[in-house]
Amino acid sequence: MAEKCTPIMKTSTWPPYFLAGERCTDPDKKKEGDRIIGISIGQPPDPRSIIFRNHDFYGLSIEFLSGWKNVHGIKVGLITNASNKMTGLSFSNANIAHEMTGFQPALGLNSTIDGDMWGIQIAGWSNLAAKNMYGIQFAFGNNTAFEKMSGFQIAGGWNTTPLQDMVGVQLAGAWNWSSQNMVGIQATAGFNYSKKDMKGIQLAPFVNRSKGNIYAAQIAGLNLSGHDMRGAQLGLANISNSEMAGLQIGIFLNQSRKGITGIQVGGIANLSDDEMKGIQGSFLFNCARRILGVQIAGLINYATQGMKGLQAALVNYVERGDMTGLQVGALNYARGGGMNGVQVGVVNMARGDMDWAFGLVNISGRCKSNLATPIWGGMCVFGEKEGE
Repeated sequence: MAEKCTPIMKTSTWPPYFLAGERCTDPDKKKEGDRIIGISIGQPPDPRSIIFRNHDFYGLSIEFLSGWKNVHGIKVGLITNASNKMTGLSFSNANIAHEMTGFQPALGLNSTIDGDMWGIQIAGWSNLAAKNMYGIQFAFGNNTAFEKMSGFQIAGGWNTTPLQDMVGVQLAGAWNWSSQNMVGIQATAGFNYSKKDMKGIQLAPFVNRSKGNIYAAQIAGLNLSGHDMRGAQLGLANISNSEMAGLQIGIFLNQSRKGITGIQVGGIANLSDDEMKGIQGSFLFNCARRILGVQIAGLINYATQGMKGLQAALVNYVERGDMTGLQVGALNYARGGGMNGVQVGVVNMARGDMDWAFGLVNISGRCKSNLATPIWGGMCVFGEKEGE
């Protein structure tokens, strides 16, 4: 049977109330309630309406405290409640709906209880999307999208996406938190956190942290990457707990715990716990397990298991493995393996031959008394050791 609409008007002196429009009933959908189309102003006298009326409302509702099953239009009140869906504009001290599509401005709280939020939430304190949030959340307190967040979260306090990915922008006064992957921008006056992979930019004066891989940039006082870092870290201290491919610029410290392919520029120290392929530049200290590239420091360059490239500092040191390349400094030392490169310094030291060592003092492990000829270390002053 077809839907049937009839005019409706309700009035009340106390509490003041006025409803005018039409009521549409579909006999085939009786359990779903009727559709009310019109204007509702005041406070309905029926106490049950404070929770909700089992009807859909289409139009303008200005009520002190009441709710409908579904609202399509504009709803204004102290507390506006749609037990199922809210589509349109809802303005009050607190807006509550199971699912919202549209615009929710509130003095206190906006909440979608168990459905998605599509649109804009603006609150004096808090915005809550119990499932996915697609749009914009703005609050002076905090924003929360429990599952996926796609859009903007702007808060004076904090932004969180506890369960699924964050795709978009989080701006907060205190912190931004993504419990899964983060794709986009996190910017805060406090700290940013991504539990899994981060693809985008993290900006904070204090701490940026991603427990997963990073494919982008971190800019903060302290930047932390839990796994591989592919991009740039700029801060007072930068630490990658796995491989680093890209750029680290740290006022104090840069560290990659499983090697780096790229550039480290540090005020005090650059550290690579594994192979370093690229450039390390520091005012004081550079250290890498193996070097395939360039180390330039004001004080010390240190390679624990071989060097192929350039070391330039006051002290250049290769502990084990061959030195193949160029060492330039006051003291150059190839301690563990062969010296297959060039040393230019005041004092040069090597375990074996020093055919390409140029210094005032050249010390070679193959020479008696360990003394090679000054200036050019290709010969031994007192002859070679027996068996060398």
